[in-house]
Order: sequence, then C-alpha cells, then structure tokens
Amino acid sequence: MIDPIPTDSLTMDPEELRDAARRLLQDLVTRRAPYDGGLADDGQALFAQMVEQGWTLLTLGAEQGGLGQSFAALAPIYEELGKAVAPVFLAPTMAGLDALQLSTHAGAGRLMEAIAAGAARFAAAVVEAGALTLSGSGDDVRVSGLVPAVIVDPNTTHLMLLARAPARVLLVDLAGEGVSQDPAPMWDRSRRAADIRLEGARASCLVEGQEATDHVRAHLDLALALDSIGGARQSLEETIAYLGVRQQFGRPIGSFQALKHRAADHKVALEMAAALARHATVSFATPLGLGGLIAGQARLLANQAYRAISEDAVQLHGGIGFTWEQDCHLFLKRAWLNEVLFGVPEQRRDELAPKLLARVAADRPG
Repeated sequence: MIDPIPTDSLTMDPEELRDAARRLLQDLVTRRAPYDGGLADDGQALFAQMVEQGWTLLTLGAEQGGLGQSFAALAPIYEELGKAVAPVFLAPTMAGLDALQLSTHAGAGRLMEAIAAGAARFAAAVVEAGALTLSGSGDDVRVSGLVPAVIVDPNTTHLMLLARAPARVLLVDLAGEGVSQDPAPMWDRSRRAADIRLEGARASCLVEGQEATDHVRAHLDLALALDSIGGARQSLEETIAYLGVRQQFGRPIGSFQALKHRAADHKVALEMAAALARHATVSFATPLGLGGLIAGQARLLANQAYRAISEDAVQLHGGIGFTWEQDCHLFLKRAWLNEVLFGVPEQRRDELAPKLLARVAADRPG
C-alpha cells in the first residue's frame, strides 16, 4: 500500500500543474514523429514521466495514498495534452480510477495501486445495448463480441466497458483468455487503435447503476472536451501567426478584413467552449447527474469548435495547408478522432437531450 499523504498538503495550483505539464510535453513529444516514422509512438517514455510527476496520483483519495485532488487538477493537463497532440491517452486510465474508487470490488485497491505506480493502464469503450453478449454477474460476467476501434497501445492492460441495460462498468483483463486484438488503421497516427474480440472473456463488474456509470462517462466526455480545446487553441494560434507573416499584394494577409473576421469568429467559439468546459469542471462532482449533463454538452461544443478551427486552418494556410509538410492536418485528424470517440455527436445529442429537457422541466416554476 502507498503511504498516505498528509491532508494539509492536498491543495495544488492548476496553473502550476499546467506549466509543469507544458514543460514535460515540450521535452518528450514531437507531434510529427508518428507521421515521419509511420507509426504512433506507444508513449511509454512519456507515460513513465507522467507517473513520476504524480499525475496518476492526483485524483486518488488520500486514504489510498493519493493526492486527493478534484478533477480540476487534471483539467489543465488534459488541455496541454491536446495542445501537444500527445500520443498517450490518459483519460481512460483516470476515468477507471474514478470507477475503482466507487467500487466494492475485491481487487479495486490492488488495481488502484497498480495505476498509481504506472503498472496498469486502461482503455475504454461505450457498449450500446445488444452490441455484446453479456451473461453472469459480479466477478463472473462473460463477454462475447467485437469492440471496434478502441484506443489502445502495447502497454494497455485492461479494457473498461461502459455497458447499458443494465448500466454498469465492466473490466476485462486484456491478457486474459478469450481476448484478441487486431490493429485498426486510423487517420490520426498520434493514437493507436485495435479491434478487440472477446470470446467468453471474463469481466469483473466494478460499479453498477446509472449514476456511477454516468460519472465515469462524464470524465471521458470532459477529458475529450479539454483535449479539443487545447488542440483548437494551438491550431488557431499557429494559424494567426501564419496570417501575420504570409504576404499578398505587399501586405500580411492577416490585415485583410475577411480573414480577421474568420479568425475572430473562431476565437469566440473557442472561448465559449472553454467557458462551458470550466463550468463542467466545477460541476463534475455535483449530484443529480448535473455534472455529467454539462460535461456531455461541453464535449459536443468543444468538438464542434475544434473541427471548425482545424478545418479552416487548412484553408487559411492556402495551398501549403493541404501538404504533408504542414502541421494543420495533425490537429484536423485529432479533431475528427475526438468527435467520434465514445459515440458520434448525433448519438451523444440523442442521449443528452431527454436528460436536458427533464432537467428544464424540473426547474420550471409551478
């Protein structure tokens, strides 16, 4: 067991965490490397440094030897990972830590220690009703079927399944019997993906119930929102810098009114998404499902802003924006990926709309 950390040391400045994350990522991430070498980096060196920096301890409770921080400590880290187009997808592991802290599973403590030490890493997938065959309960759930395009790397140890009907979070050991993986090619080479086939694979039920499952899903939604905001911000900053140096008719093209307005519109959309993500970060731990509802909306708005900004960045760079040598496509591909992870926007809207309408009706006077 990790030695508990004194409770009087559990207040951390998110901006200090942001600066530390930025320095680490500048040293260890070369965003073009997956494209120059042809394969995504498995991120092992970066993940080892994340563990060394204590990122996997941030939201672990003090009673388990963690730092006892809220999601607000992770928010700037997720945003910096998006800005760097980093190869490590940290969110499933940290969302899994949330599930384990809610769990009464006998092995939860052992898994939390393994995550904190960097010995366990999670992948995650949302399982729609009927997509997999599930039988059994407790520690003897058997799962069969195909889980397509899961973000996973050679160092991932477990697959976390967010199942519906009934709502529960299941955990599959990727080294267990009945589990096989086939690489799934993706346009975004900063991530590796695999189609995971389960043939009677054993799964453990970490938590049951809609509220607990929604809490884990909210973590994933908000992490994607912050990754998108970070990437959109970096893409927009680099595009604006280019508009200031690229000249046409003897003037920087950034001085043209039409291009100024396009950049300004993107800036407004980005700040709106960032404001909602900040609100979702504060609301993450609120009861009655409000935190999950806001996290889902933040994810949709941030994905929309990221895609619009990264698509227009290619246009605003002119002809060279379409070339392999420009970095515009790196952000665009990450934006496309973030948009479809854990459900495409149309699916997420269909899930959130009834909850939002019910919330509005409940808050209406009379």
